[in-house]
Amino acid sequence: MITASRSALLLRGQLSFLQANGFTIGLVASDGPQLRKTAEEEGVEVFPLPFEREMSPLRDAVALLQLHSLIRSWKPDVVIAATPKAGLLGMLAAKQAGVPHRIYHLWGLPWESRSGIKKRILGATEKLASACAHEVWPVSHSLQESYVGADFCSLEKTHVIAQGSSNGINPELFAPPSVIQREKLRAELELPSNVPVLGYVGRLTPDKGFRALWESYLNTRKSFPKTHLLVVGDVDFSTPAMESILHEMRNDSQVRLTGLIENPAPYYGLMTLLVFPSHREGFPNVVLEAALNEVPAVGYRVTGVMDAIIDGETGRVVPFLEQSALNSAVASYLTNPSLKKLHGANARQRAISKFHCEIIWRAIKEAIDRRLQYPVTSKSNPLRTRAS
Repeated sequence: MITASRSALLLRGQLSFLQANGFTIGLVASDGPQLRKTAEEEGVEVFPLPFEREMSPLRDAVALLQLHSLIRSWKPDVVIAATPKAGLLGMLAAKQAGVPHRIYHLWGLPWESRSGIKKRILGATEKLASACAHEVWPVSHSLQESYVGADFCSLEKTHVIAQGSSNGINPELFAPPSVIQREKLRAELELPSNVPVLGYVGRLTPDKGFRALWESYLNTRKSFPKTHLLVVGDVDFSTPAMESILHEMRNDSQVRLTGLIENPAPYYGLMTLLVFPSHREGFPNVVLEAALNEVPAVGYRVTGVMDAIIDGETGRVVPFLEQSALNSAVASYLTNPSLKKLHGANARQRAISKFHCEIIWRAIKEAIDRRLQYPVTSKSNPLRTRAS
């Protein structure tokens, strides 16, 4: 269960793997083309529900009622819910319906980057979601530490699957592009050859470090005037500050803005370095995707990012919001190509050896199997095990 249907991309391959290994899978998410595509590609049943990412009491209440009705009808033995909104509503509905095994797959913690009343509300919803769950699965060790440290649940209730991440990485899907593919894409983007390219992949929002990315690019241009910036992603929401920077980006001849790209895999092959100054993550998949192209990453030492980047080995992590440190880390790779090559190779080796998708899928199956061994007080389906 997830909130937005486009997040189903983060489960690619996992659902069909679990279904091939004895589970009957149903995926619940907001309606959209990606949900229907997932049904076809993964061979699973899907259930569109009116989930809203932002707080909406009336619509959330309607979604909760519909979700409760669906669960009562489908009678799953296991409900796994990810993303904050689906996590909250999913765990509430599953508890109310008496689902015997309830798992909150914690993909991230927006609470960390909020303040004031919003932070208090998000904190309360996290406590409620975890209280309704039998287990909480943070997707990284630093996320586990943050979650337990905030007193949302006990350490004993949490479990990090394998080395972390929600789905691992598929080396076939993110294999480096061929020379022909790379040059074709370079031509489409009108991106010159043999110039440094700082890359970014993801939603463009303030808490993804949008301003820090721009400042890092501008600083790099002072020493490396030919540097280009390649931004692969869409603006999720805008503020006056973001609009101002976007205006500058659109008017900079060395910036390429692609907008939302369904398959960003080939774009990593154009990058010298991934600049990822996010303020908080669960476990950033884009770091692994870049790693398969031997592209090291630079980011802040924050939740999730510090698990994805090994400082001084697969990239660099610097103190949070220290722009000068971020700038220096970026410059270190442009001034030392051999360091970029070494860390890129290390990043690829680590991604494959520790985060190959099948490692994560098998670990998730084992964790579900282990959960099913626990005694339950409510009746489960006597004929077959289902996961939602």
